[in-house]
Amino acid sequence: MPDARVRIAVRRQRDPESPSSLEAFEYVGPTHVSVLHVLEWINDHPGSRTSTADAPFEAIAYECSCEQGLCGACAMVVNDTPTLACQAFVDEVARDGLVEVGPLTKFPLVRDLVVDRSALEEAMIESHAWLEGDAKVTPRLAVHQYQAGLCLACGCCLEACPNYAPGDLFCGAAGAVGLMGTVTKEPDDAHREDMRRAYQERFFSVCSKNGACERACPAGLPTMTLVSQANRASVWGFWQRIGRRR
Repeated sequence: MPDARVRIAVRRQRDPESPSSLEAFEYVGPTHVSVLHVLEWINDHPGSRTSTADAPFEAIAYECSCEQGLCGACAMVVNDTPTLACQAFVDEVARDGLVEVGPLTKFPLVRDLVVDRSALEEAMIESHAWLEGDAKVTPRLAVHQYQAGLCLACGCCLEACPNYAPGDLFCGAAGAVGLMGTVTKEPDDAHREDMRRAYQERFFSVCSKNGACERACPAGLPTMTLVSQANRASVWGFWQRIGRRR
């Protein structure tokens, strides 16, 4: 199959204080390749830039690691859709011969396509989402507990979520899935209560359950099912205990 020509527009920004702009390139090659591959190709072919620019070309900054859809490092927005660049193939995502690539918008920008996703880790720390004792695996929940462990914490769910804005206490599906995976396995009652309270405050009272997170999840996790299990463990169980105390 002969090489094809595809227009690539990359949202560039030197640092958080600098203005952003779209820089245009023309990719020439096979199209059943990932957007991540194309970004690497552009950095190796600075002459592919087609937009007028006085400044010399600087390599596009982006993050990647496994290139197999297993780490979540290359999360970005491709043609308005949050996804992993290593799993987005040009022949599948191009619109009228154009692929537009930009950073996730709901995390602080570092440079170009690199963002600071430490808010995800901080939310888990503030929610006490860790185990104090040996994990308690419940056969009924084993499949869901396993699925919760597959979350990449890539941030695509928060990018797609209509209820999340940067700096919110709301922790989105990534937080709910992480809490579900720990609160259902925690043997320590007091610590489990801390996580349950965090879940009720940081997720349950805000989530509208519209399913955007599940549609955006690169790992294909059934986030709505996992949220339901987290609700059962963190909210229904809470009210049942209140009733027993009465």
